[in-house]
Amino acid sequence: MSLTLSDSGTTTPVVGTPSTLLTDTNNGAYEFSIDTSNMVLGDLLLIQINSVCLSGGSQLLTWEAFYQHSQLCPLKKSSWVGSDQSIQVVINQTAGTARAFAWKMLRA
Repeated sequence: MSLTLSDSGTTTPVVGTPSTLLTDTNNGAYEFSIDTSNMVLGDLLLIQINSVCLSGGSQLLTWEAFYQHSQLCPLKKSSWVGSDQSIQVVINQTAGTARAFAWKMLRA
């Protein structure tokens, strides 16, 4: 299986404000990775992956994860999500101090 980098970057979300990291409209299976090394006691991070079922439809929640406090295993990966319409990743740090998070989305 060949993997392609869909997008990557580093983001520091505004605490309490959801932020869209990327939207990809290519056909493929996607895996999202995020480095949570900077999290400390009191931080709460929400990651959501949304996708569209049929052409013209809305982005719907497909996968979600919550991470709280410092992380023993800081590299987090989503399950693979297939999409032939559109896929979107949203990050929301809901508590704590704004932290920088490196991330990437791979497409197969």
